[in-house]
Amino acid sequence: MPVTDKNLVILPYQHSKHGMYFETGVAVSIEPAEIEIMYILLHEAIENYNRHLRFKNQHIDLNNYQLQLIAIENESHEKIVWVNCFCSKGHDNRDKEVVMVKDGGSCYFNLKINLTERTNMILSVNGES
Repeated sequence: MPVTDKNLVILPYQHSKHGMYFETGVAVSIEPAEIEIMYILLHEAIENYNRHLRFKNQHIDLNNYQLQLIAIENESHEKIVWVNCFCSKGHDNRDKEVVMVKDGGSCYFNLKINLTERTNMILSVNGES
C-alpha cells in the first residue's frame, strides 16, 4: 500500500509498470529522512530551472504541485528516486498509477534524484523545447 499525505504519494516500483523511468534496479523503500533530502534537492533543481527561464509564466512554485515518488536501488547500489510533479488536483488514482500527460507545460515535470550521492540527475518539464 502506498504511503500518502496531502501532497506526496510514494508508489512501489514495479518493473512492468515503471521500467521506462529507470535503466535497471530493484524496489526500495524511502525513509522520512530521505524524503527531507529529496525535498532539498528538488528545491535546488527548481530554483536553478526558474533562474534560467525565458518566460516568467513558466515559473515553478512547488507549493502548487502534488508529487509521486518511485524509488529503486540501481546496479551501483545507489538509491534513485523518480519524482513526478503535477499541479492539477483532479487525479483520483494518483496513489495507484503514475500521472502522465502529453505536453502540459510547467504544470507537469519530473526529475531523478540520486539520494546516495545527493545530486539531481535529470529535470524534465513537459512541453519544453
